[in-house]
Amino acid sequence: MQGKVPLTEAVYKGHGGIWYVSGGSGAEELMHIKRDRIESLQQQISELEADLDYILLDCGAGVHETTMRLVSSADECLLLLTPEPTAITDAFVLLKGLGTGQQPSICFVMNRAENPMEAMTMSRYFKNIVRKYLGFETFFLGHVAFDKNVMHSIKKQIPLMLSYPNSPAAKDILHIAAQYANVETQRIPGRLPGFFERIVMRYGN
Repeated sequence: MQGKVPLTEAVYKGHGGIWYVSGGSGAEELMHIKRDRIESLQQQISELEADLDYILLDCGAGVHETTMRLVSSADECLLLLTPEPTAITDAFVLLKGLGTGQQPSICFVMNRAENPMEAMTMSRYFKNIVRKYLGFETFFLGHVAFDKNVMHSIKKQIPLMLSYPNSPAAKDILHIAAQYANVETQRIPGRLPGFFERIVMRYGN
């Protein structure tokens, strides 16, 4: 964000063809990015786009001002919920905070579900309250089963998909990835730079 190194040097190429950039305080810095940094950042992202299928920005848990601003400027939003009242409430508050303007496409996943019935029940509840009180639709991509192998993989510091590829949670994640590829909005080249432009127009200097 500060232009000290090119984006290509900040990218770490991990397992399974997944590249990532460690965030640190980057999300907060993004909200105050200067206009003169946009052109350079757009060019570097455009050079990477040819090698990537998707670019995701992890906003972390909770409803914070920075998260709200990033989500409101995005083309798509993928929410990770748990079947608990507090999690449902937080997600609803976040969506409500987006206001009545143009909404990003909203998809969600129910994480750590005890069984498919619990996931389906809570997903219907969430979809219904968003439709009733906020007036727009959300798309349920599926659920990830509560799986002790997830914690085991964290302790090993090895991704679940590598350490326990046949576990229930890993299979659910693969299913969700396929679902996402089918329901996502049409991808238009250059839309990610458009995301940064919206950040600057709304919140930048």
